[in-house]
Amino acid sequence: AVMIKSAEEAVEAIDIAFSKSITGRKGPVWLDIPLNIQSSIINTSLIKESKVDVSYNLELSDKDLNYLKQSFASSKRPTILIGSGVRHSASVSLLRTFAESNLIPITYTSSAVDIYGTKNDLSIGSVGSMGCSRAGNFAVQNSDFILVLGSRLSSLTTGTDFCSFAREAKIIVIDIDKAEHQKEGVKIDKLIEADIKSSLSKLNKLNMNLNYKDWSNKC
Repeated sequence: AVMIKSAEEAVEAIDIAFSKSITGRKGPVWLDIPLNIQSSIINTSLIKESKVDVSYNLELSDKDLNYLKQSFASSKRPTILIGSGVRHSASVSLLRTFAESNLIPITYTSSAVDIYGTKNDLSIGSVGSMGCSRAGNFAVQNSDFILVLGSRLSSLTTGTDFCSFAREAKIIVIDIDKAEHQKEGVKIDKLIEADIKSSLSKLNKLNMNLNYKDWSNKC
């Protein structure tokens, strides 16, 4: 946090706020500018060039890639649960390739209903405690492995009795925001702090030749 003491400093702060809102975990940024500075006249000759550094490198590691491979290999009833992070990471086509080449059912949170169309056979339904689909919830509750992509697993998704969410499943989350998954009320087995696009790209290159046709048909 930085205290803005002059109107000229506000210019760089606004640049940083915009940059942070459209990189990494995209979303709103709170910018609080004191009222007296809001009404100030800016001397443009005193404005410094903005030096915005919001770079991050969250490539999926080989160790985590192997862990994912083993988790799928030992699973009989896997399900992918997607959140809005799939779209924010420009990974929609990669998700489609991965799910359809391995016949893995896809469920989605309320913020991801438009990512993988409902007309697709592997699109089972929405998951959550309010206004979501029976099929999506049943798929998650009967899975033995849930791969969560880009979702913070809020109580609207898991329900308030979060320990009963995906009760028989190993839960692995791929997300770039570690803090969201350290809160009380989130039950996961492993967080992989990595970019979804990098993760799906590497998974697609494995050519695991998985086939969960019977499970996906049941879903």
